[in-house]
Amino acid sequence: MLVSTYRLDEQRIYMAQSEKDILHTLQLIRHKVNALMEQNRQLQDKLHHAEIQIQELKTALDTEKNKLEQVADQNKIAKLADALMNDERDRQEVKNKLNAYIRDIDACIRLLSES
Repeated sequence: MLVSTYRLDEQRIYMAQSEKDILHTLQLIRHKVNALMEQNRQLQDKLHHAEIQIQELKTALDTEKNKLEQVADQNKIAKLADALMNDERDRQEVKNKLNAYIRDIDACIRLLSES
């Protein structure tokens, strides 16, 4: 009977140790799950910031495309104006008109600064 009680005690100790191992394993799993959840949250934040940056870059790209189109249009206008002013007389006439505009603008600036 003593041997049988000893074996029961051994089994109980083994079961208690086994339960401790299971609890320890569960704690490790819980710790790993928490770490993965934190890593997931950090990656979600990174993704959100990357999406914002992508949108900002797209907006900047659109702005630069518009500027480029404006410069291209101005270049076309300059080439057209240059083609229209083939002879010296036309160039002198445009130059005289531009000088007149500049004088008018200067007069307006003087009047505004006197006010």
